[in-house]
Amino acid sequence: MKGLKPIVEALLYEKIKDPKVKVLDVRHPMDYYKQHLPGAINIYIGRLPHVRKKELSQTDEIVIVSSSDYKIKKAARNLQKSGFTNLSSFVWIDNTGR
Repeated sequence: MKGLKPIVEALLYEKIKDPKVKVLDVRHPMDYYKQHLPGAINIYIGRLPHVRKKELSQTDEIVIVSSSDYKIKKAARNLQKSGFTNLSSFVWIDNTGR
C-alpha cells in the first residue's frame, strides 16, 4: 500500500522510545489486554473512525500494529483519508501459545 512503510521488530522497539511516535494497536481489545507493546493505544478497527481524533494527531508518526495485514491496510486507508501521512506497520505475532 502506498505511503505505508512496513518495519521490522528491531526498528519497532527503537521507534517506541521516541515520544513523537504513537503505536496504534488495532487488534481486538481482548488480544490487546492479553499482550501489547508498552504505551500502545488500542483502538479496535471498527471504532477507529469514531475515536481517532481523541488519541491521534495528523502530525504524529503512527505505527499501526495488528495480527492481520488486511486490518493494518484498512486502518491505514482510514487514517490516510483523514490526512494522516506518516504511517508505518508492524504485523503482531502472537507469542502466547494460543
